[in-house]
Amino acid sequence: MDALWHQEAERLEIFDRDREFLLFATYPGSLARGWVRVKDSNGTRTPSRIAAATGHSDFIAVSLDGKSLCAVSYEEYEIWIVTHSFQDARPETVEPTPERKSSDTGENRP
Repeated sequence: MDALWHQEAERLEIFDRDREFLLFATYPGSLARGWVRVKDSNGTRTPSRIAAATGHSDFIAVSLDGKSLCAVSYEEYEIWIVTHSFQDARPETVEPTPERKSSDTGENRP
């Protein structure tokens, strides 16, 4: 599972050039701590090392630019590696969809 997670994380460019990424580990009290910027200087067995450090195997890793996600979820009989790539969602760069254009024409604004 470690090797597959690393393969997906590399494909999605989770790590920056210094091997840093954002981590949200799911363990009691993790909501209060929130996202943590971490550096993976080892570069191997990251999911296993996160599990050993937190006592829980589930976690979410996101690239520093917020464009890629690679998570691990342990279910009853399966381990899931969940990946997603996000578009740049900053409001100033989002092009309106045809639905948005028709519902917000600006005609009623002062």
